[in-house]
Amino acid sequence: MDYEQRYFGLFLGAKATTTLGNLTLSGLLRSGFTVDASAVDHHWLREEGRGLRFEDDFFTVPFISAGAKIDYQMTDRASVFLAGNVDKYFRNKG
Repeated sequence: MDYEQRYFGLFLGAKATTTLGNLTLSGLLRSGFTVDASAVDHHWLREEGRGLRFEDDFFTVPFISAGAKIDYQMTDRASVFLAGNVDKYFRNKG
């Protein structure tokens, strides 16, 4: 079995960054919609060796995304960071 989803999107957002010594904090918020979103679910060993294939087209799906990042500058050329992102795609049937 293999499964693939494609969510190409256009979005508009805002990002804010502040630096406190060696520590940099940033956050972002964006919203937009997917363009030609799709999914393919292929079950190779079903239906007597022919396989069974499901294809879904979602067209445009609105979404919102929020993220944050903490970056610590260890030297002039090296840093470590911790980042997270949350995406919410609003329900749409294929």
